[in-house]
Amino acid sequence: MFADMEKLRCVWFLTLALLAALSAAQTGDIPIYFAIGKSLVLTPPKPVTGNIVWKHGFNLVAEWETGVPDYYGSFSGRSTLDIKTGRLEIKKTTKEDEGEYTVEIDRNVLNVRYVAKIPKEVPMPEVVPKPLSCSSREENCTFSCEGDTTGAGQVTYSWKMGEGEWMKGEKDINLIKTEVEHIKTITCQMENVASQRESKPKDNPFITEEKDDRVPVASWLVPLILVIVVAGVVGAGVKFGWWENIRQKWSPNGGNENNIPAGHNGETLDPLKSKEDSTQ
Repeated sequence: MFADMEKLRCVWFLTLALLAALSAAQTGDIPIYFAIGKSLVLTPPKPVTGNIVWKHGFNLVAEWETGVPDYYGSFSGRSTLDIKTGRLEIKKTTKEDEGEYTVEIDRNVLNVRYVAKIPKEVPMPEVVPKPLSCSSREENCTFSCEGDTTGAGQVTYSWKMGEGEWMKGEKDINLIKTEVEHIKTITCQMENVASQRESKPKDNPFITEEKDDRVPVASWLVPLILVIVVAGVVGAGVKFGWWENIRQKWSPNGGNENNIPAGHNGETLDPLKSKEDSTQ
């Protein structure tokens, strides 16, 4: 008898645990992101079978039972309730529209809460090859659109090859060398409901740069011209006697290498002849 009671107790606890798990699975917060000035759209998870009541926190937003829906507070004049689907659209949103929204259908509050948030703007992304050593030696590489998207909500990604069109994709894409080796750059884009930014074009690592072994013209042409000019100046100086004039001008003896005194008119004096003149 006691064994049967223990079995019943175990079955009872297991049943309660299962019901709690099912209830937890049906209850949850659904994040909804919106941009200020844009529309915020909330859709019930089940069909409408009776009256509809939407609340923002404890405040009424919209209500319908018969006839035309009623709207309340700041939501009046900028909200639309679809009485067939229960879909609520709030236009011209402000920061005050953030928060929790709940819906009641046929006088039953659904076990789901919509948490409306204004997301952060997406960052400036960067195209990062994986591996970082991706080069023309690889057959294929993965490219990632990197950036800190914390608080940005749902982010979508797009890719552009060279000057081509933007194509929707995932955060990571795999590119095959033979398919993109003619493309010069790879660019990615991040977007959410609040912003859109694109990366700087990333040079295609699959492209092999041809090395130019030729010596630049300027590296030998300029020295050659200088040599020719100097040689021309020296040759002209020898031909026209410029160097001799310069030597005589700057020599201490005026170019008189024998250190013989000079006359009043610059003529060289012969000592012997001067002695003869003095004896006469």
